[in-house]
Amino acid sequence: MKTLFRFGFAALCLCGVVASQAADTQPYFGVKAGLMMHDSSAFDDALNIGGVVGVPVTELRRAGSGIAGTISVEGELTLTLVEGDVNGPFSGDWDVWTLGGFGVYRSPASNNLYFKGKLGVVHSDVDVSMGGASGSGSDTELALGVGLGYKLSGRSNLEFELTLLDDIDFLSVAYHF
Repeated sequence: MKTLFRFGFAALCLCGVVASQAADTQPYFGVKAGLMMHDSSAFDDALNIGGVVGVPVTELRRAGSGIAGTISVEGELTLTLVEGDVNGPFSGDWDVWTLGGFGVYRSPASNNLYFKGKLGVVHSDVDVSMGGASGSGSDTELALGVGLGYKLSGRSNLEFELTLLDDIDFLSVAYHF
C-alpha cells in the first residue's frame, strides 16, 4: 500500500509540474459538503465539509485529441462536521477525514451542464466510538468519482458528485470559484 501511495503522490507531483508549464493554467478553488456513507448498515451517514484546489492541465481538443474536454489535477480535504451514528448492541458515533489527489476529466458544457469523472488516491482516517470503547483505522486506496456540473458564470460552477472508496462513498455538492 505504501508503494501505491508513493506512486500516486509522485504522479500527482509530475502532473503539477506539467500543469505549471502550460499557458492557460489558472488554479481554481472550491468548498464542498456532503454525506459520507459507510458500506455497513450499522453506520448512519456522517456530514463532511471540505475544500478543493485544482489546476487545469490541458484542453484535449487544443492538444490535438479527437475528444473534447479538459484534464485537471485536484487535491481535496474533507473533515466531519456532524458525526454519523453507529447502531447495534452498542450505540455510538463515527467520523472520518479524507485527503485525496485526483486526475479529473470535464466534458465541454452544453447548456451550462457538463460531465465530470475522476480517478485518484485517497487517504482516509476513521474514528469509531461505541459503548465506552473507541477505535480508529486508516487506509490509502484508489478512488473513482462521477458527477454533473453546472456553469454559473465565468469560472464559477456547482458540481454534484459521487466518489467511491472501498468502504465509504461520498455524495457531495461543491462550489468552485
